Amino acid sequence: FQKCGDTATIRALDAVKVSTVLGTTATPTSRRLGACVVPAGIVVATVCAAILAIAGLWPALLGVALVAAACLAEWGCRRPHPVAAVTAVVVVVLAALITSDPVAIVAAVGLGAAAGVDLAERRIPTPIAHGTTILCCLAVAAGSLASGWVSLTAPWLSAGVVIALYTCLWLVGGVGFGDVRLAAATVSGAEAGLRYVAAMVTVPLLVLPVIAIGWRLVGRRPPVPYGPALVAGWLVALSGLSS
Repeated sequence: FQKCGDTATIRALDAVKVSTVLGTTATPTSRRLGACVVPAGIVVATVCAAILAIAGLWPALLGVALVAAACLAEWGCRRPHPVAAVTAVVVVVLAALITSDPVAIVAAVGLGAAAGVDLAERRIPTPIAHGTTILCCLAVAAGSLASGWVSLTAPWLSAGVVIALYTCLWLVGGVGFGDVRLAAATVSGAEAGLRYVAAMVTVPLLVLPVIAIGWRLVGRRPPVPYGPALVAGWLVALSGLSS
Protein backbone atom coordinates (compact mmCIF):
# COMPACT_ATOMS: atom_id res chain seq x y z
CA PHE A 1 0.00 0.00 0.00
CA GLN A 2 2.90 2.29 0.73
CA LYS A 3 4.16 1.78 -2.78
CA CYS A 4 0.72 2.57 -4.21
CA GLY A 5 0.55 5.68 -2.06
CA ASP A 6 3.93 6.83 -3.31
CA THR A 7 2.86 6.21 -6.89
CA ALA A 8 -0.35 8.16 -6.35
CA THR A 9 1.60 11.03 -4.83
CA ILE A 10 3.99 11.12 -7.76
CA ARG A 11 1.10 11.13 -10.21
CA ALA A 12 -0.60 13.92 -8.31
CA LEU A 13 2.58 16.00 -8.38
CA ASP A 14 2.99 15.34 -12.10
CA ALA A 15 -0.59 16.46 -12.64
CA VAL A 16 0.10 19.68 -10.79
CA LYS A 17 3.19 20.29 -12.91
CA VAL A 18 1.28 19.63 -16.13
CA SER A 19 -1.62 21.85 -15.10
CA THR A 20 0.81 24.62 -14.22
CA VAL A 21 2.56 24.36 -17.56
CA LEU A 22 -0.70 24.34 -19.48
CA GLY A 23 -2.04 27.26 -17.53
CA THR A 24 -5.05 25.49 -16.03
CA THR A 25 -4.12 26.67 -12.54
CA ALA A 26 -4.87 30.31 -13.36
CA THR A 27 -6.59 32.17 -10.58
CA PRO A 28 -10.29 33.16 -10.99
CA THR A 29 -9.25 36.82 -11.10
CA SER A 30 -6.80 36.28 -13.96
CA ARG A 31 -9.35 34.18 -15.82
CA ARG A 32 -12.01 36.88 -15.52
CA LEU A 33 -9.52 39.54 -16.52
CA GLY A 34 -8.36 37.58 -19.53
CA ALA A 35 -11.92 36.70 -20.52
CA CYS A 36 -13.03 40.34 -20.42
CA VAL A 37 -10.07 42.53 -21.31
CA VAL A 38 -8.45 40.48 -24.06
CA PRO A 39 -11.57 39.88 -26.20
CA ALA A 40 -12.58 43.52 -25.71
CA GLY A 41 -9.17 44.69 -26.86
CA ILE A 42 -9.27 42.44 -29.92
CA VAL A 43 -12.79 43.66 -30.78
CA VAL A 44 -11.70 47.29 -30.48
CA ALA A 45 -8.63 46.59 -32.65
CA THR A 46 -10.84 44.88 -35.24
CA VAL A 47 -13.25 47.82 -35.36
CA CYS A 48 -10.31 50.20 -35.73
CA ALA A 49 -8.94 48.04 -38.54
CA ALA A 50 -12.30 48.14 -40.33
CA ILE A 51 -12.47 51.92 -40.02
CA LEU A 52 -8.86 52.35 -41.14
CA ALA A 53 -9.39 49.96 -44.05
CA ILE A 54 -11.93 52.38 -45.52
CA ALA A 55 -9.31 55.15 -45.47
CA GLY A 56 -6.73 53.32 -47.60
CA LEU A 57 -4.32 50.40 -47.96
CA TRP A 58 -1.67 51.49 -45.42
CA PRO A 59 -4.14 52.10 -42.58
CA ALA A 60 -5.76 48.77 -43.41
CA LEU A 61 -2.41 47.00 -43.12
CA LEU A 62 -1.75 48.71 -39.82
CA GLY A 63 -5.16 47.73 -38.50
CA VAL A 64 -4.71 44.11 -39.50
CA ALA A 65 -1.24 44.14 -37.93
CA LEU A 66 -2.65 45.43 -34.62
CA VAL A 67 -5.26 42.66 -34.51
CA ALA A 68 -2.74 40.01 -35.58
CA ALA A 69 -0.22 41.10 -32.94
CA ALA A 70 -2.78 40.97 -30.13
CA CYS A 71 -4.11 37.58 -31.23
CA LEU A 72 -0.64 36.12 -31.76
CA ALA A 73 0.52 37.25 -28.34
CA GLU A 74 -2.47 35.69 -26.62
CA TRP A 75 -2.06 32.51 -28.67
CA GLY A 76 1.56 32.26 -27.55
CA CYS A 77 0.65 32.53 -23.85
CA ARG A 78 -0.20 29.44 -21.83
CA ARG A 79 -2.94 31.36 -20.07
CA PRO A 80 -4.57 34.78 -20.62
CA HIS A 81 -2.19 37.68 -20.05
CA PRO A 82 -3.51 41.09 -21.17
CA VAL A 83 -0.02 42.56 -20.80
CA ALA A 84 1.17 40.32 -23.66
CA ALA A 85 -1.42 41.67 -26.11
CA VAL A 86 -0.86 45.26 -24.99
CA THR A 87 2.92 44.92 -25.43
CA ALA A 88 2.50 43.46 -28.91
CA VAL A 89 0.18 46.30 -29.97
CA VAL A 90 2.56 48.94 -28.58
CA VAL A 91 5.46 47.48 -30.59
CA VAL A 92 3.42 47.58 -33.80
CA VAL A 93 2.36 51.18 -33.16
CA LEU A 94 5.96 52.26 -32.47
CA ALA A 95 7.18 50.52 -35.62
CA ALA A 96 4.44 52.25 -37.65
CA LEU A 97 5.50 55.62 -36.24
CA ILE A 98 9.10 54.95 -37.26
CA THR A 99 8.59 53.57 -40.77
CA SER A 100 5.96 52.73 -43.35
CA ASP A 101 7.84 49.67 -44.62
CA PRO A 102 5.38 46.74 -44.78
CA VAL A 103 8.17 44.27 -43.97
CA ALA A 104 8.93 46.13 -40.74
CA ILE A 105 5.25 46.11 -39.78
CA VAL A 106 5.00 42.36 -40.38
CA ALA A 107 8.19 41.87 -38.34
CA ALA A 108 6.72 44.04 -35.57
CA VAL A 109 3.76 41.65 -35.30
CA GLY A 110 5.99 38.68 -34.50
CA LEU A 111 8.55 40.57 -32.44
CA GLY A 112 5.87 42.35 -30.44
CA ALA A 113 4.04 39.09 -29.74
CA ALA A 114 7.27 37.40 -28.65
CA ALA A 115 8.20 40.32 -26.39
CA GLY A 116 4.71 40.30 -24.88
CA VAL A 117 4.82 36.60 -24.08
CA ASP A 118 8.31 36.96 -22.63
CA LEU A 119 7.15 39.84 -20.45
CA ALA A 120 4.16 37.84 -19.22
CA GLU A 121 5.65 34.36 -18.88
CA ARG A 122 9.44 34.76 -19.23
CA ARG A 123 9.68 32.61 -22.33
CA ILE A 124 9.77 33.19 -26.09
CA PRO A 125 7.55 30.83 -28.15
CA THR A 126 9.66 29.05 -30.73
CA PRO A 127 7.00 29.06 -33.51
CA ILE A 128 6.63 32.84 -33.26
CA ALA A 129 10.39 33.47 -33.30
CA HIS A 130 11.07 31.04 -36.15
CA GLY A 131 8.06 32.18 -38.18
CA THR A 132 9.13 35.81 -37.91
CA THR A 133 12.70 34.92 -38.85
CA ILE A 134 11.65 32.99 -41.97
CA LEU A 135 9.28 35.68 -43.23
CA CYS A 136 11.80 38.45 -42.65
CA CYS A 137 14.66 36.50 -44.23
CA LEU A 138 12.60 35.96 -47.38
CA ALA A 139 11.67 39.64 -47.51
CA VAL A 140 15.26 40.82 -46.92
CA ALA A 141 16.57 38.38 -49.53
CA ALA A 142 14.05 39.62 -52.10
CA GLY A 143 14.99 43.23 -51.40
CA SER A 144 18.70 42.50 -51.51
CA LEU A 145 18.52 40.74 -54.87
CA ALA A 146 16.86 43.80 -56.35
CA SER A 147 19.50 46.18 -54.92
CA GLY A 148 22.84 44.68 -55.94
CA TRP A 149 25.78 42.74 -54.46
CA VAL A 150 26.54 45.13 -51.60
CA SER A 151 22.94 45.11 -50.41
CA LEU A 152 22.91 41.35 -50.81
CA THR A 153 25.79 40.74 -48.40
CA ALA A 154 25.58 43.60 -45.85
CA PRO A 155 22.34 42.59 -44.08
CA TRP A 156 23.43 38.98 -43.66
CA LEU A 157 26.84 39.97 -42.28
CA SER A 158 25.22 42.32 -39.76
CA ALA A 159 22.64 39.75 -38.74
CA GLY A 160 25.34 37.09 -38.46
CA VAL A 161 27.38 39.28 -36.11
CA VAL A 162 24.37 39.89 -33.85
CA ILE A 163 23.39 36.23 -33.77
CA ALA A 164 27.00 35.23 -33.04
CA LEU A 165 27.20 37.71 -30.15
CA TYR A 166 24.00 36.48 -28.55
CA THR A 167 25.02 32.87 -29.09
CA CYS A 168 28.19 33.59 -27.12
CA LEU A 169 26.10 35.20 -24.39
CA TRP A 170 23.92 32.09 -24.31
CA LEU A 171 26.94 29.82 -24.03
CA VAL A 172 28.14 31.68 -20.93
CA GLY A 173 24.64 31.77 -19.42
CA GLY A 174 23.97 35.46 -20.02
CA VAL A 175 20.73 34.93 -21.96
CA GLY A 176 18.38 32.08 -22.80
CA PHE A 177 18.35 30.36 -26.17
CA GLY A 178 14.95 31.89 -26.84
CA ASP A 179 16.72 35.26 -26.84
CA VAL A 180 19.10 33.96 -29.50
CA ARG A 181 16.11 32.95 -31.63
CA LEU A 182 14.54 36.36 -31.09
CA ALA A 183 17.80 38.09 -32.06
CA ALA A 184 17.68 36.16 -35.35
CA ALA A 185 14.11 37.38 -35.87
CA THR A 186 15.31 41.01 -35.91
CA VAL A 187 16.97 40.49 -39.31
CA SER A 188 14.55 42.98 -40.88
CA GLY A 189 16.61 45.79 -39.33
CA ALA A 190 19.95 44.38 -40.47
CA GLU A 191 20.05 46.57 -43.56
CA ALA A 192 21.13 49.40 -41.24
CA GLY A 193 24.52 47.68 -41.05
CA LEU A 194 26.76 48.79 -38.20
CA ARG A 195 23.96 50.90 -36.72
CA TYR A 196 21.90 47.74 -36.43
CA VAL A 197 24.73 45.90 -34.68
CA ALA A 198 25.38 48.82 -32.33
CA ALA A 199 21.69 49.19 -31.49
CA MET A 200 21.23 45.47 -30.82
CA VAL A 201 24.19 45.48 -28.44
CA THR A 202 23.87 48.79 -26.59
CA VAL A 203 20.12 49.46 -26.41
CA PRO A 204 19.23 46.23 -24.55
CA LEU A 205 21.92 47.03 -21.98
CA LEU A 206 20.30 50.43 -21.39
CA VAL A 207 16.70 49.21 -21.42
CA LEU A 208 17.17 46.11 -19.27
CA PRO A 209 17.76 48.04 -15.99
CA VAL A 210 14.51 49.96 -16.59
CA ILE A 211 12.65 46.68 -17.10
CA ALA A 212 14.32 45.29 -13.97
CA ILE A 213 13.11 48.25 -11.91
CA GLY A 214 9.56 47.83 -13.18
CA TRP A 215 9.83 44.09 -12.62
CA ARG A 216 10.75 44.72 -9.01
CA LEU A 217 8.04 47.32 -8.46
CA VAL A 218 5.28 44.92 -9.52
CA GLY A 219 6.65 42.29 -7.13
CA ARG A 220 7.95 39.76 -9.64
CA ARG A 221 11.09 37.71 -9.09
CA PRO A 222 14.18 37.33 -11.30
CA PRO A 223 15.13 36.48 -13.95
CA VAL A 224 14.09 39.61 -15.84
CA PRO A 225 12.87 38.97 -19.42
CA TYR A 226 15.38 40.03 -22.04
CA GLY A 227 13.04 39.84 -25.04
CA PRO A 228 11.49 43.32 -24.66
CA ALA A 229 14.97 44.85 -24.46
CA LEU A 230 15.95 43.08 -27.68
CA VAL A 231 12.86 44.41 -29.44
CA ALA A 232 13.71 47.91 -28.18
CA GLY A 233 17.10 47.53 -29.86
CA TRP A 234 15.39 46.50 -33.09
CA LEU A 235 13.13 49.57 -32.96
CA VAL A 236 16.17 51.85 -32.56
CA ALA A 237 17.88 50.09 -35.48
CA LEU A 238 14.70 50.54 -37.49
CA SER A 239 14.76 54.28 -36.81
CA GLY A 240 18.34 54.42 -38.07
CA LEU A 241 17.33 52.52 -41.21
CA SER A 242 14.40 54.82 -41.94
CA SER A 243 16.57 57.92 -41.51
